[in-house]
Amino acid sequence: MKKIILLSIFLLMCCVSFSQSDSTSWKQQFGRHELQLTVSDPLMAAWVTDRIPFFISCYREPDPTNPYTWFEADTYKGWLVSTGTWSLSYSYRLCKWFWLGGYFSYTGFYQNVYDRLSGKVVERDNLHYMLLMASMRFSWLNKSIVTLYSGLDLGMSLEGSDFRKNQYGFYDDSAASIALQLTAVGVQVGKNWYGCTEFGLGMKGFVSMGFGYHFKNKKSSIKK
Repeated sequence: MKKIILLSIFLLMCCVSFSQSDSTSWKQQFGRHELQLTVSDPLMAAWVTDRIPFFISCYREPDPTNPYTWFEADTYKGWLVSTGTWSLSYSYRLCKWFWLGGYFSYTGFYQNVYDRLSGKVVERDNLHYMLLMASMRFSWLNKSIVTLYSGLDLGMSLEGSDFRKNQYGFYDDSAASIALQLTAVGVQVGKNWYGCTEFGLGMKGFVSMGFGYHFKNKKSSIKK
């Protein structure tokens, strides 16, 4: 972790010095402020929050060792529904090939538990998974309408679940942990408005798709 922090500080210092000595041509061509909205697969979020029960049966039977479950109905779980992972991000282009920014992500999971005989909903198991991340990005191809880049994100994950039971009331829980996201390859296509796709590994997901907007400096547009 210390090596990553020291490397980030070193790259930031190099980028600042480079941007001060660099010409303003790239500032006129590329926007420095970027706002982006993406949606990703929820597989990693589902795995870390135990929403994917690889070794758990979908059928639930009363526990004979617990007297509170002796008279519980035989139940089964319904479909697990997810919103996907939605992310809203902001990035600032410090120099032609380096960005700093951050984003907020939300993933929701919803599942009902049904009584096998009556078919009625007896429980509701909902979970909300959020990410608050700082991000840095390195571009290795900068064209007028195409940008290829890689990146690294570090931050915190927040997990909040509410477990509703019609007969036994309401139960909720929350947890927090460190989150990491590595973007192996990212692609942006467009000038001011652009479409984007990312392939990576981490809490945000494996594949992200979305769109964004580049805001150019007013001074640069006047010079141009």
